[in-house]
Amino acid sequence: MQTIRNIRMGASFFGVVLLFFIWGGFNFQVHSGRQREQDNVLQLMQRANGWNEPTKVSKSFTLDGGKMAKQAQKKELLVIQEQMLLKAKNNEYQLRGEYVRDFGASRGVQRGRQVTLEATGYTCGPESTGKYPSAPDYCQTASGYRLRPGDKVVAMGKKYPFGTTVVIPGYGLATVRDRGGAVTDNHIDLYFERVEDALKWGRRKVTVTVL
Repeated sequence: MQTIRNIRMGASFFGVVLLFFIWGGFNFQVHSGRQREQDNVLQLMQRANGWNEPTKVSKSFTLDGGKMAKQAQKKELLVIQEQMLLKAKNNEYQLRGEYVRDFGASRGVQRGRQVTLEATGYTCGPESTGKYPSAPDYCQTASGYRLRPGDKVVAMGKKYPFGTTVVIPGYGLATVRDRGGAVTDNHIDLYFERVEDALKWGRRKVTVTVL
């Protein structure tokens, strides 16, 4: 009888141990599957955002269902996402900075340089362009930009490409968006909405600062 009892106790103990390892292995496989899914999602996000640094996510597993590991991984995922967003913003700001530096760069004229030019004024009307409001290209500049009320736009020589920004005393900050048959590198033509303002400006020498 004692032998049979010992055999039964041994079988029970073996069954408990076997169930323990089966249950632990099941949790491990489930957690491993979820981990692989998270890693795949992270890799896709990283590729989309140009993130090439290795992902540092905890690989620890526990037999308590992986609750502590999941919490740690969740925090690490949030940190990684914040880093990815920060890097994306930095790249965006850098691209914007390069765009601002390149946009309006003049050929042969350094930024900050001051040049003295003869300045005149013009309008969209026939007195300056020979065009009337019925014309399809009325108020359209040589760059294709259509002038609007309140615009600060100037016509300059080809030495100054479209998009160059300049500061003109008495006129303000303006952008080169137009050309003119009589406009040379030593001449600048300022856009005015009203003929009276263009006539009031007249013809004068100004010291223009290239930005």
